[in-house]
Amino acid sequence: MEQFGEESVAFKATAGLRREINPRDFRFKPRLMTVAQLVEHYRQRELTPENEWKTHSTRVTYKGYLSKWIVPRWGKQTWPE
Repeated sequence: MEQFGEESVAFKATAGLRREINPRDFRFKPRLMTVAQLVEHYRQRELTPENEWKTHSTRVTYKGYLSKWIVPRWGKQTWPE
Protein backbone atom coordinates (compact mmCIF):
# COMPACT_ATOMS: atom_id res chain seq x y z
CA MET A 1 0.00 0.00 0.00
CA GLU A 2 2.88 2.36 0.69
CA GLN A 3 4.27 1.90 -2.81
CA PHE A 4 0.98 2.25 -4.71
CA GLY A 5 -1.09 4.51 -2.46
CA GLU A 6 -4.50 3.02 -3.22
CA GLU A 7 -5.74 -0.52 -3.04
CA SER A 8 -7.21 -0.42 -6.56
CA VAL A 9 -3.87 0.65 -8.05
CA ALA A 10 -2.05 -2.13 -6.17
CA PHE A 11 -4.64 -4.67 -7.31
CA LYS A 12 -4.18 -3.72 -10.97
CA ALA A 13 -0.40 -3.73 -10.66
CA THR A 14 -0.35 -7.28 -9.28
CA ALA A 15 -2.83 -8.82 -11.74
CA GLY A 16 -0.08 -10.37 -13.88
CA LEU A 17 1.66 -11.83 -10.85
CA ARG A 18 -1.55 -13.44 -9.65
CA ARG A 19 -2.00 -15.08 -13.06
CA GLU A 20 1.51 -16.53 -12.91
CA ILE A 21 1.06 -17.79 -9.37
CA ASN A 22 -2.36 -19.33 -10.07
CA PRO A 23 -2.12 -20.69 -13.64
CA ARG A 24 -4.76 -23.38 -13.06
CA ASP A 25 -7.28 -21.11 -11.40
CA PHE A 26 -10.31 -20.89 -13.73
CA ARG A 27 -10.94 -17.26 -12.75
CA PHE A 28 -7.80 -16.16 -14.60
CA LYS A 29 -8.28 -18.13 -17.80
CA PRO A 30 -9.80 -16.19 -20.67
CA ARG A 31 -13.13 -17.51 -21.81
CA LEU A 32 -13.62 -17.67 -25.54
CA MET A 33 -16.79 -16.05 -26.71
CA THR A 34 -18.06 -14.84 -30.03
CA VAL A 35 -18.33 -11.17 -30.83
CA ALA A 36 -22.11 -11.70 -31.05
CA GLN A 37 -22.12 -12.96 -27.44
CA LEU A 38 -20.00 -10.02 -26.37
CA VAL A 39 -22.36 -7.62 -28.14
CA GLU A 40 -25.36 -9.22 -26.45
CA HIS A 41 -23.69 -8.80 -23.07
CA TYR A 42 -22.99 -5.16 -23.92
CA ARG A 43 -26.61 -4.62 -24.97
CA GLN A 44 -27.91 -6.10 -21.71
CA ARG A 45 -25.51 -4.11 -19.53
CA GLU A 46 -24.92 -0.82 -21.30
CA LEU A 47 -27.78 -0.15 -23.70
CA THR A 48 -30.74 -0.50 -21.36
CA PRO A 49 -32.99 2.50 -20.68
CA GLU A 50 -32.04 2.25 -16.98
CA ASN A 51 -28.41 3.02 -17.81
CA GLU A 52 -28.28 6.80 -17.74
CA TRP A 53 -24.60 7.05 -18.73
CA LYS A 54 -25.61 7.18 -22.37
CA THR A 55 -28.32 9.34 -23.87
CA HIS A 56 -31.27 7.75 -25.63
CA SER A 57 -29.96 8.83 -29.04
CA THR A 58 -26.54 7.32 -28.30
CA ARG A 59 -28.10 4.00 -27.27
CA VAL A 60 -30.24 3.92 -30.44
CA THR A 61 -27.22 4.74 -32.62
CA TYR A 62 -25.04 2.08 -30.95
CA LYS A 63 -27.78 -0.53 -31.32
CA GLY A 64 -28.05 0.31 -35.02
CA TYR A 65 -24.31 0.02 -35.63
CA LEU A 66 -24.16 -3.26 -33.73
CA SER A 67 -27.14 -4.76 -35.59
CA LYS A 68 -26.30 -3.52 -39.07
CA TRP A 69 -22.51 -3.65 -39.21
CA ILE A 70 -20.73 -5.29 -36.29
CA VAL A 71 -22.67 -8.51 -35.67
CA PRO A 72 -23.24 -9.41 -39.35
CA ARG A 73 -19.55 -8.93 -40.15
CA TRP A 74 -17.82 -10.02 -36.92
CA GLY A 75 -20.48 -11.93 -34.96
CA LYS A 76 -18.98 -15.41 -35.44
CA GLN A 77 -15.41 -14.30 -34.68
CA THR A 78 -14.17 -15.57 -31.31
CA TRP A 79 -12.70 -13.22 -28.76
CA PRO A 80 -10.07 -13.15 -27.37
CA GLU A 81 -8.11 -14.88 -30.09
